[in-house]
Amino acid sequence: MLGDAIKDLRSAKGWTQGAFAKKLEVSIGYISEIETGRRMPSLTMLLSMIDLLECTPNEIFDYKGKGEQNDKDKVEYYVGHGGTDETIASTVRMMLTMTPEERFKVFTYAKDQKCLSDYFRSCGKRRGEQ
Repeated sequence: MLGDAIKDLRSAKGWTQGAFAKKLEVSIGYISEIETGRRMPSLTMLLSMIDLLECTPNEIFDYKGKGEQNDKDKVEYYVGHGGTDETIASTVRMMLTMTPEERFKVFTYAKDQKCLSDYFRSCGKRRGEQ
């Protein structure tokens, strides 16, 4: 499960949920919901987590839990029970069908787009725009 991978990678760094949440500028509850599988992070948040955890997308998506349902079944369950929106679920479903190389390309592209967006947003704030 995605949450298990995030939890294990966070724990391996010696970070509590609180420390991890502070680094990501989110609440502890948000991290808890992701790690327990009650919520899926947005792509932007997932990219931030991957950067902070210094891991690859494949380490997150290829994580093998302790005999639990596979990620695809978990995604279907959470969408059906209001745990995530369809856009995020569709993205995760798509990622689960990709090869590790394809995932790397998608995440590299998404990370580049996030960096460009952050850059242009910061340029606007410096000029006094909102």
